Amino acid sequence: MERKTERMSMAKRMTIRMAPAQIAGLLLILGLGSSAVLPVAASATETVTIEIGNYSFIPAGVTVAPGTKVVWVNHDEMVHSVVSADHLFGSAGMDTDDEYSFVFEKEGDYAYLCSLHPYMTGVVKVRRP
Repeated sequence: MERKTERMSMAKRMTIRMAPAQIAGLLLILGLGSSAVLPVAASATETVTIEIGNYSFIPAGVTVAPGTKVVWVNHDEMVHSVVSADHLFGSAGMDTDDEYSFVFEKEGDYAYLCSLHPYMTGVVKVRRP
């Protein structure tokens, strides 16, 4: 019984906790960078949040259903923006804890970036369930 308790205690100590910025860094190290599209799915009338931190959109890619509201929240200490490549949507500069949202009605792929830091990129894929 003592060995089982000892193993459980060790497993608890070995649990890795990572902040979103650390996850983004790990994706970069693994070569997934900001082009990685994580399987974040939402159905219509739902809200999906994309965090801005450590000069990254986290997650960098999401897949949502038409009618989904996507909210970007800036957790960086630097001003950032969200601007679509096709100029369909765009925010003003967002300071720390500011947010911007857009409701995606039509299917398609919507690439976006931070106009102040154009290496920060992401994509919202809108697909019917």
